[in-house]
This record gives sequence, C-alpha cells and structure tokens, in this order.
Amino acid sequence: MAVITRAEWTKIRDRNGVKAGHSSVSIGKTLDAYHAAKTCDQRITKAKDLLNAYAKYSSDLDVKIAGEQQLAREIGGLYIKQAKDALEKYEDLKKFAKKAQDLSMDLLLKSKRLMAIFTPYAKKTMVDESLDFIRAVDKRVKKQEIYEDYVKEHAPRWVNLPGAIRDKLDELAKDEQYDKMDFIPARKSIAAMMEADVLPRFIQTKEFKEALNEMAGLDE
Repeated sequence: MAVITRAEWTKIRDRNGVKAGHSSVSIGKTLDAYHAAKTCDQRITKAKDLLNAYAKYSSDLDVKIAGEQQLAREIGGLYIKQAKDALEKYEDLKKFAKKAQDLSMDLLLKSKRLMAIFTPYAKKTMVDESLDFIRAVDKRVKKQEIYEDYVKEHAPRWVNLPGAIRDKLDELAKDEQYDKMDFIPARKSIAAMMEADVLPRFIQTKEFKEALNEMAGLDE
C-alpha cells in the first residue's frame, strides 16, 4: 500500500475530529516532502523523516479523547507500516542499483520489470534463444523437448554450448536416455556467457536506466 498524501491525511485527521496544528510536527508537510522526492536516496531520507513525524505526532495525541485515541491507533496500525514498507522498498532498490554492474541472470529473471525490457532486448541482439533455453530449464520443460529445440545438431533454436557438455547430451540422446540428461551445466554455461557479454551491454541501455529510476520510485 502506497504512502498516503497530504489530502488523504487531512481527511483522516478531520474524520477523527483532530484540529490542524495539534502538534508541532506537520504530517502534511512531511508527506509533501516525501512525495516530492525524486531519487531513491531522497525517498529513504524522507521516509525516515515521516516515521519520526508519525512518532512525534502520536506522542502529542491525548488517548483519553476518543478521536485522538482512534487517530493514534490508525497511525500505529497502518500509516507507520506504510512508511516502513516504503523505506524497506527504497533501501532494497538502492542495494539493487549498486549491484547493477554485477547484474546476474538469476537476479534479472526474478524481476518482472527488468524482464519486460530485457526480453525484447535479447531478441534485438539475437540472444533470445539463450534466454529461452535458461527459462526452459528453470521451468522444467520436458528434457527431450529441450534437447531437440536447443541442443541437437541443427536444432531450430540451437545454443552455443561447450563441446564436452554437448557431447554428453548427444550420447544420451543416441540411446534415447533423455531422463538422464542434466541441463544444469549447460544452463550455467549459457548464463555465464550472458553475464560476461550480454548483461554489461544491457545495463548501459537507456531502457535499463529508465527502469531503475522507475523502480526507485518514483512510481507511486
């Protein structure tokens, strides 16, 4: 759930019969500052400010008064959680951005947002067969299908594998022992190739940089 806006806060405060200026801390201004932040670092700072503001505001409420007690409960039960979730999100994204130079296939595959832009990039750069091979192994597609689609000689979506790995798979295919095939070494080989050659070029694209900015935040 996204962090509330100043307008939403005003309605919440008024609904509970708490007047503006009740505390020396302005939740409205703090919320404005949070939503005005344009970078991941700024969002982290403003989320921390918001948590502090909520704590101070709550301490100024008189829990003997029904409306103020209810507002304190809502702040503690919902709005602080929103701010904590936002803080965690942006701290995670900051870590992700720092790791971008060492982006791995496993990390990439876990991100729906990045996969949405990497998939067309892979096709444009003619490495979509390699991407699809990795995904087929991960999805546990039938081994015979993987072999026939990506590995065997003249396969329609042939991928470049080291001779030792391909030879072992070919030997098993001769005896139709598809169930004994282990595609993990092949997957590791293709993933290593992608990480060494394809991903370093991908993270330099305009689309990747725009996606990082979007993920960092400023998408609420």
